[in-house]
Amino acid sequence: MSTDEGWSRDDVSDFAIADQMSAIRDEIKATQKEVGDVEDPKVLMEEYKDNTNFHHKIQNIIDRYGGVRRSRGDGSCFYRSFVFGYFERIKDKPDEIAKAVTHAGEVKTLLFEKGYPEFTVSDFHENYVDVLNEIAGVSTAELETILRDAGNDQYTVYFARLVTSAYMQSHPDEFLAFCMAMGHADIQSYCKSQVEGAYVDADQLQITALTNSFQVHTRIAYLDGSSGDLNHHDFPEDKASAAVAEVCLLYRPGHYDLLYPK
Repeated sequence: MSTDEGWSRDDVSDFAIADQMSAIRDEIKATQKEVGDVEDPKVLMEEYKDNTNFHHKIQNIIDRYGGVRRSRGDGSCFYRSFVFGYFERIKDKPDEIAKAVTHAGEVKTLLFEKGYPEFTVSDFHENYVDVLNEIAGVSTAELETILRDAGNDQYTVYFARLVTSAYMQSHPDEFLAFCMAMGHADIQSYCKSQVEGAYVDADQLQITALTNSFQVHTRIAYLDGSSGDLNHHDFPEDKASAAVAEVCLLYRPGHYDLLYPK
């Protein structure tokens, strides 16, 4: 049914939802840093003190990990946590930074080949590479300052999304069937809505693509209310046999943070 102004009730409802989501995002930006300080994992026990189903796995985390660094919960927490952990690992290794710059250039070329606008891609690529060069030799505290800058955060996080999109589109044999099973006609349409969307959470397809592109061994600990010990999943799968992961993440329903092994 339409209103006198020509809007349908569904339109009004959609606007209300959009306004509410915008207000929530504004509140998150105002109250949460892009990346937090490293905290003792015992804070998770306090956070879930009323949810005893989580306690056993939280104790597993406390036993195995020495710290947790929270990421802003705005839909980009996986990408942001990964980027911080990756940059933290390579910041004192000039050869690794050079490899990261080369990788970024390869991604830019792939995106051009897929028809992405040169001006937009070059802007994100250039700023991402600037950050890579800026982090060379910095302390962890300086890295925190760099990646808490709103501009740096925006460019690095979105370039990570573009890395993910470029890899998926370049490996259709790995991803097309899954994209179609989720109702998308092709990988491109999936990436446009589910990877490149600014506030869209990452799922297993995105995690697989990003870690495969970077070739960074990433271990994710899954904190949920299921019985048994803490479960882990390693990406890329061909690195799962390695005892020590390069980046460790904590997944809780709908959110990712960075973990630090003891």
